Formats: sequence, C-alpha cells, structure tokens
Amino acid sequence: MNEYESVIDQIQAVLAWDHDPDPEYMQELAEEYTRLVRQVNDRLRACDKLLSRGLRTEAIQQAETEPNLLDVTAILDFPEAEYWADYVSQYELPPLPELLVSIAADLNDAYAAEQPVARLLKLHRLHALALSPLRDRILILRELAERDVENAHWLEDLEQYEQARQVQIEEELETALLDKDMKSVAALDEELSESSWRVRPPRSLRARARAALKRLQSLDARRQARQVAAELLTAWKEGDEQRTLECAERWEELAATADFPEDDPLLEQVVPALSWAAARSTEAAGQKAWFDAVAALKKALDRDAPIHKLQRLVQTLEDISGDIPDDLQAAVKERFDQHDRQLARRRLLVISAVAAGVLFFLIIMGLLAAAVLAPGKKTDSSEDASAWRQEESAATLCRQTVPAPAAACTMPHAPTAAVSFQTGEAAARRPTRTPGGEC
Repeated sequence: MNEYESVIDQIQAVLAWDHDPDPEYMQELAEEYTRLVRQVNDRLRACDKLLSRGLRTEAIQQAETEPNLLDVTAILDFPEAEYWADYVSQYELPPLPELLVSIAADLNDAYAAEQPVARLLKLHRLHALALSPLRDRILILRELAERDVENAHWLEDLEQYEQARQVQIEEELETALLDKDMKSVAALDEELSESSWRVRPPRSLRARARAALKRLQSLDARRQARQVAAELLTAWKEGDEQRTLECAERWEELAATADFPEDDPLLEQVVPALSWAAARSTEAAGQKAWFDAVAALKKALDRDAPIHKLQRLVQTLEDISGDIPDDLQAAVKERFDQHDRQLARRRLLVISAVAAGVLFFLIIMGLLAAAVLAPGKKTDSSEDASAWRQEESAATLCRQTVPAPAAACTMPHAPTAAVSFQTGEAAARRPTRTPGGEC
C-alpha cells in the first residue's frame, strides 16, 4: 500500500511544482505509475472473469488478497489523473494505461450482493470443513440458492447434494428397520415428504419409508395396548370408574393403530370392561347434556328470552330425560301463562277495535241514507198542499158566482182530511160548472 501511495504523492508533488521536473525523473515516475496500473488491471481482469462465470465469492476472495484490490484502485484513481496523463504526453513519453475502473465498480457491486449471504457462506464453509451430515449442509445450500439467485452454482451443488442424500436415506432406512427404530424411520419419512426437494425422491423410496413407518407404529401400538389392557381389566375389577374410563379411552386410540388380528385373544378379554365403560360414558354424556340443558333454560329465563326459545329448550330437556326441576317447571309455566294472558288481551283489543269500526261504519251509512231520502219526502208534501189549496179556491169561486136563493150547489162534503193528497184524485173532485149554472 505504501508503494502505491508513495508514487501518487510524488505525482501530485510534481503537478504542484512551479517549474518543470527533470525529464529523466519524469520518465522514471511515469514508468513506475504504468507498472502499478498494469498490475491492478491484471487483477481486475482476473476478477472480472470469475464474475462472468458466476463465481462471485471466488472473485471477492481474490480481490481481498493483499493489497486489497479495491483499495489500491481507489489510490491510483486520484483526482489529478487526467491532468497527469496530459502532462506526461508533453514529454513525449509513452501514453499511460487506462485504469479499469468499470471492472472495479462491478466488483464493488459483488461485495454489496455478497453481504446478505456472508453468514450463510461462513456456515457453508464451516460445515464443509467439519464434514457435517449432508442433511444439514443441504439446508444451508437451499437458503443460499434462495437468497443468491444470481449464482447458479448453488443450484448445481444443491442437486448433487440431494442426489447423494437420497442414496444415504435408502441405507439409513434399512438400518432403522433392522433396529426397529421407529423414531429414525419417522424422521426419514418426514424428510422425504418435504416439498423443498429440487430433485424429487423416487416414489418407490417414499412408499418404502411410509410402509416401514406404518409397520413400526403398528408394532409399537400393540405393545402399548397390551399394557393398557392389563391396567383396564385391573381397574374394572376393582371398581375404579375413573381409571377404567381413562384406560378404555386410551385403548380405543391405540387399537386404531395397532391393527390387531381378529383372532387375538386380547380382544375378547377386554370386551366386558369396554362395554361397561361405554355404558358409563353414555350415561355420563346424558347427564352432562341434561345439566347443560337445565343451565341453558335457567339462563334463558333470567334473560327473558322469547317464548319460542323457551319452548325449544323445554323440548330439549324432555327429549333428554323428560325430567324438569320443579322450580324451573313453575317458572316456565308462569312465563307461558303470562304469554297466554298477553295474547288474550291482544285478541280482545283487536275484536274491540273491529267492532268499533263496524259500528262507526253503520252510523255513517245511516246518516248518508237519511240525507238521500229527505229531499223526496219534502217534495211530496208540497204537492199535496198545493192540491188542497186549489180545491178550496174552486169552492170559494162557486159560492161567489151562484146566488144563494137559486139552486143549491151540489158538492161532495167530504171532510178536508178525506181529500186525497194525490194530484189525480184532487183534480177529479174539483167542481165543474154545467150549462144550467149548477156546479
């Protein structure tokens, strides 16, 4: 590093002089600068080749060789570099080589991309040196391939590792079956079932692992079931209800996996205890259901629930046992009676309202009928009175026209009340004058 800094300091000093340096000194200084730039460019080109092949980690490793490549590149790329090149050309010296700063920029980007996976790279190297199991190393490689997508070499390495791991799984599966190591077989089956495999394991291998696990699980369940059966029979004979129910439940769980042969004597031995436990469980379930229904009905009464909900809860209780506590039965009856009284009051109000409406309608209709008939009667009375007045006028006229001693005027002397109020009859009874002067 001191060599690079020393040359740049000399160049900057020459550029700052107020007189021209000796030509031999200028030539030596220019040649030294050219040598350093060519060295750095050679290293930059080597790193560029590695980057182009996707070997970013290797490129960074080479760049970090002393002196650090990016550091010396920054020193040689000093601010007066262009002025220095022009100054050298004035001495008719060979042109200075151009520093490959573009490659240095790519290398700097590689550093930035490498930082997120630096921890994984370190782990990968440590596991490789320690010859760790392939499964552990595959997990790291998968994470590296996911984070460092630009480096295709991780995927290539991952595929090779996975293929080697599948060969190992076949061998480990055979060993675990011989040892009846159910835990190891379960771990292998889980590993084969993972979706993160880039190279999918063969179906035959997965089927073998699954069948081996099922077989070992069945054997283990039978072993445990025999122990539970002994505890079940003991608890049943001793009358320990709680322990009997617990053992019966555990037996049912194990029997589903144990896959006992139908002729296994153990199945017949546990039947009485299991039947008793099933009956007790059913009874306990019924009691629990009854208590739950009673609690629900009490809660509904306290919250003044709708009548239809109370009816449903009462029906549920009756379906369970038909037995309803007396206090609840009385409270329910009171609520139902209250509901019936409310319904009766509502019906009465409805009937009263309908009757009042009908009566009001009849009154209105009567008034309308009277209003329509009144003008007709008034007309008939007026006509009868006019006819009577005409008859009276005719009689008066007759008396005034005929002298008293002469012949008497013959008229019907019907009472006034006997005069018909019909216009036709009144006209017929009017007096008429004869040619002789008699009416």
